[in-house]
Amino acid sequence: MNKKVLCAFDLDGTLYPKESRITHEIRRRVISNIASKNSISFDTAENLYKDLPQKHPNPYKGLESLHISGILYQEIFNSIDIESYIHKDRRLITLFEHLSELADIVIVSFAPKNYINRMLKNLGIHSFVKCVFSVTQETFYSKDTLFCFLGSQNDYDIFFAIGDDLKNDIEPAKNAGFKTFLVNFEKDGCDIYSVINKLNNLIMGKQIPRVMRVENISSCNESCIICPYKTMKRRKGTMTKELYEKIVIEHSKSVDDPKLIFPASIGEPFGDSLFFDKIIFARNYYSNISTFTNATLLSKEVFLKYVQSGGTELILTLHGFSQKMHSYITKSNYYNTVRDNIEIIAETNYGLVSPITLFLDYYWCVKN
Repeated sequence: MNKKVLCAFDLDGTLYPKESRITHEIRRRVISNIASKNSISFDTAENLYKDLPQKHPNPYKGLESLHISGILYQEIFNSIDIESYIHKDRRLITLFEHLSELADIVIVSFAPKNYINRMLKNLGIHSFVKCVFSVTQETFYSKDTLFCFLGSQNDYDIFFAIGDDLKNDIEPAKNAGFKTFLVNFEKDGCDIYSVINKLNNLIMGKQIPRVMRVENISSCNESCIICPYKTMKRRKGTMTKELYEKIVIEHSKSVDDPKLIFPASIGEPFGDSLFFDKIIFARNYYSNISTFTNATLLSKEVFLKYVQSGGTELILTLHGFSQKMHSYITKSNYYNTVRDNIEIIAETNYGLVSPITLFLDYYWCVKN
């Protein structure tokens, strides 16, 4: 059975760039009204307007402090001749047409409904939008109430919110249980076209793999001839807690039966001082957590801590069956340590009430 999906889009700064001719014109008219209402110069009003987002993320609250009511702010929107600024977006039309076949589309905006509807017609996407939601006095000119209402709709299994503002779009949507996409036309891959492509693929079950490989660390204590580590030019280090947790949460909620593997490519995961904390965190989202390791940093105690933290699989790597071969491949002298560690771990795991799955990944090399 297909899951029903709801996609809620912001308007200004999301379906078209925040720095566009129409937003510049709206801004100019708002500043003119600030100057008039407060009997100050246009330049002074412009400086006050620029400072508003820092003091009041919600534009209605900010403008109210400068004697611009919500009703007046919406009248400014409605006074704009949209046709002079916005025209059909063929690329957006194609993407919305495809998305509308997979999900119900709604608009959640600070702009008044009349403005929104005119904008959607000029962009050419009005026929793909099921409903328009605009902030009003009844919603205290905030999107929180609107997202809570939409998130309570039992007709849908999955909710997505797409916007350009963290405080006014992303945070209230997340609080209402939405999965979110942040649009930024100035950042590659984050414009509305890229975001809808990702959204289409995600809804169709494409692009997002069930198995997520995370490079928690890009540093290694060996320099194997079969690995590009020794020529790697990007910065070596460990993944931040914030980025790691973001990846875990977003991936695990996007697929069924997710699996996590450390590391993604390069690095010895047990070299990360926060590795066990990261496994413990991931255990809240994944039932299957696997780790590759060159076994140089392992011991009985480290292995037991790995199991207790939530590791369910361990892939042990052995480079050759002799010190000479191991040294040739890894450019290190850990052969005896690795052999001893692998034997200890196998014996320890065998004695556990609930042993985890162990794999031995063996490499050998023929020298010229």
